[in-house]
Amino acid sequence: VLAVQDLLGTTARQPAHRRRLRALVEQGTRELRLKNEALERSDREREALMQQLAWQATHDTLTGLPNRRAGDQRLDQAIAAAQATGAPLCLALIDIDHFKRVNDRHGHAAGDAVLCRVAATMGEFAERQAIFISRHGGEEFLACMPGQHLAQAEAAMAMLAAAIAGQQLRLDDGASLHCTVSAGVAALVPGQSAHALLAVADQRLHEAKQQGRDRIVAG
Repeated sequence: VLAVQDLLGTTARQPAHRRRLRALVEQGTRELRLKNEALERSDREREALMQQLAWQATHDTLTGLPNRRAGDQRLDQAIAAAQATGAPLCLALIDIDHFKRVNDRHGHAAGDAVLCRVAATMGEFAERQAIFISRHGGEEFLACMPGQHLAQAEAAMAMLAAAIAGQQLRLDDGASLHCTVSAGVAALVPGQSAHALLAVADQRLHEAKQQGRDRIVAG
């Protein structure tokens, strides 16, 4: 009789045992899923951070354009490719005219706004024309134009200068102003280094300023 009672009691307890076991399995599954989701989220956040750091290493934080380091690298690559293939390559140094006056008269916040507006125009132009423009330093920018002969590059810079001059910027102090740029354009010659090419472009930019600014000088 006792054996039969024990057997009946064990049988009665089995459903409850199975429910507890199923609950434990479900709880463990939920915890594992949550841990996996947390790991995946952490991986995505880490990847996003790495991408952000990579972007910051190659872009100017104020204007969003590629920075000087990225510009120098792109120029070196473009020169190596041009020297290897014989394809044309032109370079331009672009300077915002009378930028110091903006800072002196309206403050550095206004100067930053001008830089951002001009840089945005340059970025849009570079994308349309399939050229590379970076912030070279201060109010100066570098345009690298692979595949373009001197006349083509000069015409492209004239188009960019006209696009910039045609804009008006409303400042926080109520003033309205528009900017012009000057540019010096140089064409790569066989065996020329990046430093030498930049020096020619810089000389042409100096000539543009001496001639009254708001102009393109190529040679």
